Amino acid sequence: MKLKTYILTLFISCFILTFNEILAGDYTSLSGNDTSTYEKEASNIQGSKLLFSYGRNRIFNNWSTEIGISYELNLNKNISFNYRFAISSFNDVHNYHVNSGIIAGLYLLKNSLDDSGNDDNEDSDVSYYSKFAEIICFLLPEGINFHIPMNKSSELIAYINPLGYEFFDNEESLSYEIGIRLSTVIGSKFVIMPYIGYRAPYIGTYHGATLGVNVGIKF
Repeated sequence: MKLKTYILTLFISCFILTFNEILAGDYTSLSGNDTSTYEKEASNIQGSKLLFSYGRNRIFNNWSTEIGISYELNLNKNISFNYRFAISSFNDVHNYHVNSGIIAGLYLLKNSLDDSGNDDNEDSDVSYYSKFAEIICFLLPEGINFHIPMNKSSELIAYINPLGYEFFDNEESLSYEIGIRLSTVIGSKFVIMPYIGYRAPYIGTYHGATLGVNVGIKF
């Protein structure tokens, strides 16, 4: 419990520092340059990213190997959305991590298909709103990233993912993850991004650190 408290305190402190930098708009402490230079540096590393990850986690109180794929949808120079799928395993225990929006969307889609044989016109509005809700759920991100450029090729990223979903050890639960990434763009497209974080289901006893590296391309 003490370790969990220490990790959460560390990440919360990092988020506070990140928000202070974003809200103040003063990036000289990280980039060593004025705001106009920051704008130029941000444009060099800004963009959506398709990433493949390899890492380790201690969600099962033992180090497990984890592989995954994620997509970061860039919104502006400071904010992007997270979408992620990952698989980890230790001995005979497997964990499947997905975006909870996909689970909700599939549930609504199943209900729509089950009701598709109903031709009652009174249900037309319900069907319309159900389809709209399905689209919203499928588009819902798992979390959000906060970007602070450090130089023309690197940036610090604090992330919070409150809408994860875990299938683990014959159980399932919504989950959250918080952490820090260091993203470096090599050339104009290739991205390497080591990360460290903390993930836990909202229900259950499994929780622990996650760490590894993402590699991919920037659009």
